[in-house]
Amino acid sequence: MTDLARSSSPIPTFAAALTILLIVGSPLISAADTTGPQHPRVVWLEDPAHRATIVWHTPGAHAERPDAKHRVLWGRAGGPESQLPLATKADRHIEERLDHATFHHAVLADLQPDTRYRFRVVSGEHRSRTYTFETAPDDNRPVAVLYGGDSRSDRKDRRRVNRQIRRMVRQDDRIVAMLHGGDYVEHSMVWEDWDGWLDDWDLTTGPDGELLPVIPARGNHEFSPHQADPETPDNYNAVWGQPAGNTRDYWTTTIGSHIGIVTLDTNAPIAGDQRNWLASQLERLADTRRWVIANYHRPAYPAVKRPGAARKHWVPLFEEFQVDLVCESDGHVLKRTVPIKRGGRDPDGVVYVGEGGLGVAQRTPDTDRWYLQPPGMAKRAHHIQKLTFQDDTLTYQALGLDGEVLDAYERQARRPPVEHEEAEETSEQAQPVTSRRLPADATMDDASDTKQTRQTSSILEHRSLVGLVLACLAFAGALLWRRRDG
Repeated sequence: MTDLARSSSPIPTFAAALTILLIVGSPLISAADTTGPQHPRVVWLEDPAHRATIVWHTPGAHAERPDAKHRVLWGRAGGPESQLPLATKADRHIEERLDHATFHHAVLADLQPDTRYRFRVVSGEHRSRTYTFETAPDDNRPVAVLYGGDSRSDRKDRRRVNRQIRRMVRQDDRIVAMLHGGDYVEHSMVWEDWDGWLDDWDLTTGPDGELLPVIPARGNHEFSPHQADPETPDNYNAVWGQPAGNTRDYWTTTIGSHIGIVTLDTNAPIAGDQRNWLASQLERLADTRRWVIANYHRPAYPAVKRPGAARKHWVPLFEEFQVDLVCESDGHVLKRTVPIKRGGRDPDGVVYVGEGGLGVAQRTPDTDRWYLQPPGMAKRAHHIQKLTFQDDTLTYQALGLDGEVLDAYERQARRPPVEHEEAEETSEQAQPVTSRRLPADATMDDASDTKQTRQTSSILEHRSLVGLVLACLAFAGALLWRRRDG
């Protein structure tokens, strides 16, 4: 115990308490402010060269202030912050079953390809720091995406993985997004699990607020009654801004003019509507994209468990339309199969990689399975996979927690380059994203609201500065009192 804590005089104790109160209470100083917007993130859907979804949440259901304004201030990076226009109002509030938070999804549209944007989230009188993200290119320049799944059960290793993701993004400016294969948390209906996951995901944010866009997929630990009843609140859809709407969880993302990524849902029925949709998407992509990959959770060619229903219903389509790489999760191991076609090895077949190493405890793979024999592989190892798409070559690497290369593979293009017209066709969706996300008057340029928001922020920052000065004076007074008591 220190001399200050033992002092019988109330003045030093009061000064110390005042110091702590001012530091903790200051919205500018506190890193754990839980009253304002939390964990802003960027989600990519079908057209990331021109659209992005900004998602954040605020504590509670806003029962006390239902009229609080929630919006995104955004603009191109590089200009004066005062020129950030008032863009989109949050599309709607989703009050979850536990009444723990209100989620905000704002779609930014008409963006320019390969452009850095910055934004701040405003919720009532609170505003976030400035964040940045980049849109996808719309040409065939080399790009890379990170892939991984299963980050649910070990926060220590999950945080190590996320720090490595941040290092990888800083070291390779070709990385444009994170493709996640699902099982983010242990219990999807428990908000505390998601809150911890989002805390840890913040470790991927760059030093100047750079956010890595996420293309999410649903895992079995994100199973929810919502999938049987769309009216049931669902943490997964709330956290990721209802990526495919409130009736399904599969869609197609196109990156550049040469990459198509099909995200599927192994929690939903594999056959029927989802299989028919997959067939139509792969047929379209085979004619319009040089590289086609798929992403889903439960594997068709697992290294640990039994095969999922995807082997029967999806694998024949992957082979028919020459899918280049399939990303799977769920097994908690690192694996890469040999090229597979018609149930056997074939140089012209499909390669399956995975399957879950973003922090979850690793299992022991069954390396006797024929499709894991060399040149395939499987092992226990936390890992992040990087897919680099060039004109003629797809390069795959699996990297460990310290950046060491655990596995590598190259695939040559099997389709010729495709000439694209300026008007790109978009992925078939159940409903247009805009009609479901934003009210008709959501996009606005309201100078008075912008001015008011800046004034509010200025007042908060002024109060924070005053609080910091008072805290310093109080602390200095406490030190002087200790010296006088000697």
